[in-house]
Amino acid sequence: MRYSLSPQQRLLTWIATGVVLIIATVVTYVLILQPSLAKSRGDIQDALLTINQNSQKSESSSTLSKQVATIQSQAEQLKQNFFDHTKALAFVEYIESTATKYGVTQDLQLDDPSQIPTSASTFTVTEKKITLVLTGPQQGLLQFFATLEANPAYIITTNLSLEKSQDGTSHLTLNGIIPWQ
Repeated sequence: MRYSLSPQQRLLTWIATGVVLIIATVVTYVLILQPSLAKSRGDIQDALLTINQNSQKSESSSTLSKQVATIQSQAEQLKQNFFDHTKALAFVEYIESTATKYGVTQDLQLDDPSQIPTSASTFTVTEKKITLVLTGPQQGLLQFFATLEANPAYIITTNLSLEKSQDGTSHLTLNGIIPWQ
């Protein structure tokens, strides 16, 4: 006997699959990217402290030069994953064009940046809080989110919700933090 799903069961199956994918994406951000960013910050801080200690001990200039090169390399790698504040308009245009591409409307809110000091007094991280509300067909929302996730810059997701209204329109709300330079 062959069993087939009704249209309502198929729709519920797709919705459940979408929610599971979104939850998996959030868990990936929280478990992988956020600790990775914190580790990179810690590595840079540790390297800066090591340089200060080495200079106090009057180590050779070649050792210090190697350490400076390592710090500069790590700092450059970290900066490549931060959003460049001089390109904020390009980020907004990216969000708008991606939303248009997938047939969804977007409402983007970026809060004023806040300075987050680190234990090394010479290094601070600027963070912007982001709220992005997308409205449209569920498939378009998921495609938009997948494209945003593939972006090389960090967006640390702090909250993500997907809701479907009575009229069949889906709403995705993303709250997060953007490391800003």
